[in-house]
Amino acid sequence: MLRSNLTSTLGKVTVSKTQNGLAHFNINLESKQEFTRLLHPAWRFPFTHPIYGTFQCLDAFRWYLQSGCTQEIFREKYGHAMAQHGRARKREPIQDEVGVLSEAFKLQLAQNSRLREAFDEAVEKTVEEGKPITFYSVYGNNARDLNVISTPIVDVLTRVIQNQA
Repeated sequence: MLRSNLTSTLGKVTVSKTQNGLAHFNINLESKQEFTRLLHPAWRFPFTHPIYGTFQCLDAFRWYLQSGCTQEIFREKYGHAMAQHGRARKREPIQDEVGVLSEAFKLQLAQNSRLREAFDEAVEKTVEEGKPITFYSVYGNNARDLNVISTPIVDVLTRVIQNQA
């Protein structure tokens, strides 16, 4: 299920754990670079949205919206447990997903200084070193572009960076 309006990060980089940090920075919960681990949308950085309330991570907020705002359990979930719970649920599309998640990410940045530091480091490194930020996973020989089949975090980061420039 590719969403064509989102930026594909595959095909632009050599997809390899060994190239992470050398040719690109991949957002991954198990990344070598701390800032790319912290930018993962399932990493626990609680934030409060003025309309929807408190969530433990950006991905939980996305899953909550995709549930039609009916799955209150997403308020407390984060990390792998949250993703496993979310995959088992029916999902609805979010209108202007990147815009909605960008606004939520800005709230999360404002409410979490450690996340803000990771974001600032990502901006500095990508500009300074000219390496793209990616969001993919590799299982065996299969690479999956998570930006287009999961949370569009690369598009969210890009939008937030562009709005700050």
